[in-house]
Amino acid sequence: MKYTNYDYIKDYNVKIELSKLDSVDLEMLELIVLGWTNQQIANKVYLSSNTVRNRISEILHAFNFDNRTQLAIYVDRLHTLQDHISHQSE
Repeated sequence: MKYTNYDYIKDYNVKIELSKLDSVDLEMLELIVLGWTNQQIANKVYLSSNTVRNRISEILHAFNFDNRTQLAIYVDRLHTLQDHISHQSE
């Protein structure tokens, strides 16, 4: 897959937004990557499913993603990149 200038800009913007998330939002991102539903996430983080839905919508908007699948793929890709970098430094 070719990496365009737009991708670099988007990566930078998403990393900035990621740094603004609290621990619950970050946990929700991890659970989205694992394919959990809003109700499953709500039970895990002790929030209502409506609150989870709203917070995920806010994250999608902040990151400029159209849906949670795009978000999950991106977060998973970040994890893969971080794992690769950490293995190179060992």
